[in-house]
Order: sequence, then structure tokens, then C-alpha cells
Amino acid sequence: MVKYSEVPMGDKSDLDRLTDGQEGREIIIVATWLRPTKLIGLIDLFLALICYLVAEILRSWVHPISDDQRDFYYQGLWQICSVPDQLLNQCTVDPESCEEIEAECATYNSAYGLWTRIIFTLCFLVSFVSFIAGIIAYSNRERRDWYKYLGWILVVTSLFVLISLTIFPSGFIRNFPFYTKWFFGLGYGFGWAALCLTLLAGVLFILGHGQNKKKRFVAEKRIRI
Repeated sequence: MVKYSEVPMGDKSDLDRLTDGQEGREIIIVATWLRPTKLIGLIDLFLALICYLVAEILRSWVHPISDDQRDFYYQGLWQICSVPDQLLNQCTVDPESCEEIEAECATYNSAYGLWTRIIFTLCFLVSFVSFIAGIIAYSNRERRDWYKYLGWILVVTSLFVLISLTIFPSGFIRNFPFYTKWFFGLGYGFGWAALCLTLLAGVLFILGHGQNKKKRFVAEKRIRI
């Protein structure tokens, strides 16, 4: 049987006993601060995607200002809803029958509508792909250079969104279905919100990529043991 005897520990610390008889070692502590510009850019881009989706779904891009006519005609990005002329004439003769009238919705294929739909939807898809790529780049430090390219892609995308939002009202004004005062509603407003958030996300990505990583966001400390 082997007996173990206690050895006096003396004044040595645990670290001294660990390295006793060995060459000196060095511990390097690297602290990296979170870069908020890219994270905020991702949040902005996520909000932009929500605005894109809402604008695609809503059928309130344009409608009459008059409350009495809002149920008779309204138009979205994909569909136009209107009441046939016969029912409108019947409503004029018999106002009580107006309560039972419902607008019929169908896809419209006018030139301005098609161009607006194609450009706006493509911008939506590009923004979605950029958001996925941004998340991948944020989780992988080796791919942080992606933000430079994603930023410029989003800036160009926002310009195309501006083009689509300009085509829609100009084309609609030239093709009034009937004379009245029109109001560009909530769906059209969400399109402008998507434009602003996409542009802001692109600018933040570009600025975040251009920041000095070593001096401002990384600190290194060496401890010799």
C-alpha cells in the first residue's frame, strides 16, 4: 500500500504551483465590442420587409376622398375593386340599395400597374435576399466584407423603389376611371416607408463596413504568467 504524505504548501499561490518548473506563459485577452450600425441596419431592413409585404397585400393604394365613394372604387398593387355602372345607376335612383352594393375585385393589367408591380416586387425580393445575406455575414466574421456590397445593393434598390412609386401615381392620374378627388392611401404609404428603411439600412451597412475595426472596436490585453 502506498501512503501519501501532505506537503507543506508554503506561500505559493495556485498559479505559481501550476507553472512551477515551467517556462513563462502568456494569456492574450481580446475584447470585441458590438458594432451597432450593422445591427441597426439589419433591424431597419427587417422593418422594410414588413412594409414591403403590407404594401403588397393592401388594396388601399388609392381610393376616393369622399367617404360615400370609398366602397365603390379602390385600388392596390395587384387588384382593382370597383362597382359596375349598372349598380351605380341603381344606387343613384334608389339610395337604400347602396348598402347592399359590394365592389368586385380583379387583377388589372394596365401598363403603369404592371411596371409598378414588377419593379416593386423585385425590390422586395432583393431586400429579402440581402437580409438573409446580412444575417449570415453578421454571424460569420470572415464574411463581414459582404456589408459593403449589400449596402450599395440596397441603395440602388431604394432608387428602383422610388421609380416604381413615381410610375404608379403618374400612370393613375392619366387613367382616371371617373372624375372625383383621389387620395393615395395606406398601402401606397407603406411603399414609401419601405423605401426609406431600405435606403437607411444600405447607408448603415456602408458606414459600418468603413469603421476602423482595430482602434475602436477591438482591445487586446496580454497577461504573463
